[in-house]
Amino acid sequence: MEFIGILKRVGPFILTFAAGLIIASFFVSVTAPKFNWNSKRSQYKFSKMRHIKHENRALKNENLRLKMEIEQLKQLTLKDGTVTDPAFDVEAPEPPPAPKYRQMPMKTKTVKAN
Repeated sequence: MEFIGILKRVGPFILTFAAGLIIASFFVSVTAPKFNWNSKRSQYKFSKMRHIKHENRALKNENLRLKMEIEQLKQLTLKDGTVTDPAFDVEAPEPPPAPKYRQMPMKTKTVKAN
């Protein structure tokens, strides 16, 4: 008697699952995917991913180097904004004066109202 009760509960699930697989097989392949690891495309993808990983590692190293350089510059900079590093003791030339603009006279026209 218990077997029939279990069958009544599990049976509809199995039938529904089987019907779902049959209907899905019309639209999607239900078979396991086949991986062709020796194709040129997969080798290209693998080499491209290896190149991207190498490039990411190089960018991380560059980022770390720049952060360390910023920290060194922060340590060399005093609170008033002056830099104590001798490499920054070079004085920049004074900027050229601003150009003088010519004043153009405005032409005015008087209009008589009727």
